[in-house]
Amino acid sequence: MTSAPAGKLRRQGRSRLTRLIYLGMVGLLTWPAYGTWFPYQGRGRIDPAPEQSAGLIPEPLPIDAARHPKHAPWPAVRLDSHQRRGVAEDLKRIAELRRFERLVVVVTVDHVHVLLRCDEGRDIPQMVQLIKGALSRKLTVLAGDAPPRSTSGKVLPHHKWWTRQYSFMPVDNRNMLDHLWPELLVHNEQRNVLCEVVSSRESIQLD
Repeated sequence: MTSAPAGKLRRQGRSRLTRLIYLGMVGLLTWPAYGTWFPYQGRGRIDPAPEQSAGLIPEPLPIDAARHPKHAPWPAVRLDSHQRRGVAEDLKRIAELRRFERLVVVVTVDHVHVLLRCDEGRDIPQMVQLIKGALSRKLTVLAGDAPPRSTSGKVLPHHKWWTRQYSFMPVDNRNMLDHLWPELLVHNEQRNVLCEVVSSRESIQLD
């Protein structure tokens, strides 16, 4: 049996990946920057049930360092325009590497929303860990050689960019997508927010 050229195999691989993504599930992934959180929720995946039932986007809030002093040593992260652009650009690379499709990307000063499509059997916690880890490395590179400092000025051993929380809200029907879409796009009208619409609402097919 004659083997196919390497280039043809790569093309076939991309076609198969496209089919997997096309037939996969759509969900809204949200995670906070360090110093911001989903109140009264533990680490890891939070339950967005109230927001999901109302068709609302989960929005994390700033941590009150006075009430929660264990979060105080590292300063709260506020992403500037250069960092927000770096996050959005690196998400494109990560999506290609980790096999998910970006539909809408919103990067604010203290949290990130990504409406995405991935295959049905995807391990979401692992995918989130890989995304946040890669973006942490990107932000550390952008920060340069200056060491991170605590709120009191003390040099810290490393940067902390994200909290350990995240929300993944499955979007499994057209009505829910229609409710979420204007909420996502309203960020485009706000200052200090990067909003990138990769796919139109009409092109997103749901089972």
